[in-house]
Amino acid sequence: MRRALHNRVMELQGNIRVLCRCRPSRGDLDASITAAKFPEDGVIRITRPDHEGDDYDFEFDGVFSPSASQATVFESVTSALDGYSVCIFAYGQTGSGKTHTMEGSPDDRGVNFRAIEAILNAAKTHSNGLVYDLELSMLEIYNEAIRDLLRKPGSESPRLDITTATGVSIVKGLDIKRVSTMEEIEVWIARGASHRAAGAHALNKDSSRSHSIVTLYIKGTMPSGDILRSKLNLVDLAGSERLDKTGATGDRLTEAKAINKSLSALGDVIAALSSEKKVHVPFRNSKLTYLLQDSLAGDSKALMIVTASPEIANANETICSLKFASRCHDCALGVARKNVGRKPLLSKFRP
Repeated sequence: MRRALHNRVMELQGNIRVLCRCRPSRGDLDASITAAKFPEDGVIRITRPDHEGDDYDFEFDGVFSPSASQATVFESVTSALDGYSVCIFAYGQTGSGKTHTMEGSPDDRGVNFRAIEAILNAAKTHSNGLVYDLELSMLEIYNEAIRDLLRKPGSESPRLDITTATGVSIVKGLDIKRVSTMEEIEVWIARGASHRAAGAHALNKDSSRSHSIVTLYIKGTMPSGDILRSKLNLVDLAGSERLDKTGATGDRLTEAKAINKSLSALGDVIAALSSEKKVHVPFRNSKLTYLLQDSLAGDSKALMIVTASPEIANANETICSLKFASRCHDCALGVARKNVGRKPLLSKFRP
């Protein structure tokens, strides 16, 4: 009851909701010697091997053990159909399960597909006269450059820029596809994923080298003529990395530095938003934070899924990820507002 009341207060204050998911151990590692424990509901405990008896407990809005299914995780994720814009992003060390959580596999879908499918189903069964139009875009931020992932096969993605002139973050020139079925959406997301930058290093042979953002634009027309407009941002962040552990060199090293710099910028934004003093929020310090500015500045609901590795060898990096997630959990964004108006105002939410 205490946790439920606390979560309600966090929602009213506009804080970022944070879920934690721990992936299964790789290989035949005995669960009794892993760094991650789950002493009570909503709590994850991490033990560092180099500090005997030095345990770290972290409490979040939801904590999922390695046995949790994709469906169980998704039950804690809300949709954007009620007129609020929502941003869901996965954060964690490289190889900790972010892409699995967000995308999943064809026979065990992750948050991206489940969230979009829930919106499609709700749109089809709505009984109050609302008529919905849905559009989809997909991009990546790679080495501080924005790439359109839904471009035509074989074509180069032009350099894209962000504008916030309308009060929300818009990528000018981004290709946006009108969609109406889950089959269409799966085809577009599969195409986008095939264009995404990836590369191998010591920690992950298929490590994502970019931040990926899938956006669903939702327009609901009421019988009165009012327009209910929102967008759902689904963000798969590139993994945070320690350069000495990845063994990155050359292009991989350049990519890793860009990834760490943008994640550091995200941390700076969270710190500024969490400050009781009126300080400048450095959204423009990276493309990632500039693009997510409208999702972190008060009009949207924000949900972070922090992914954790249970291996003792990764305990220090896991603690760093969970500390960052804890700071996000304490960050008050302001109360999210529904976006309702008589006019379509297409330019407010999409290029």
